[in-house]
Amino acid sequence: MKSFLFVFLGGGVGSVCRFALGNWLNQEKYALPYGTLTANILGSFIIGFLLAYAIQSGNEQPLGNMTITGFCGGFTTMAAFSAESIALIQSGRLGHFFVYVALTIMVCMLATAAGLTFFKN
Repeated sequence: MKSFLFVFLGGGVGSVCRFALGNWLNQEKYALPYGTLTANILGSFIIGFLLAYAIQSGNEQPLGNMTITGFCGGFTTMAAFSAESIALIQSGRLGHFFVYVALTIMVCMLATAAGLTFFKN
């Protein structure tokens, strides 16, 4: 039961942080949904960093429940990424769609690898 509480608390904080970032950076004047992109990149880095910490310290619980599953789960968002990608297609902005998808996938993977590497050094 304690694990559920940690996930709940971390997820709530992560969701509020993502909401704030989205309000700040997901504006009509920008060509891409930068709030979601930024949340996914930062979340990917944090996940990589925390996974490396958990592996090296052997201390996965409750840190992993609150931060990796909870905070990062609430902070990052595949659903918003998917919806925003479809919206770019529907509005005829195919170039923006391809840039957004490529940036999200490539940079998020690099951010996770950077997080893993950053902690090891």
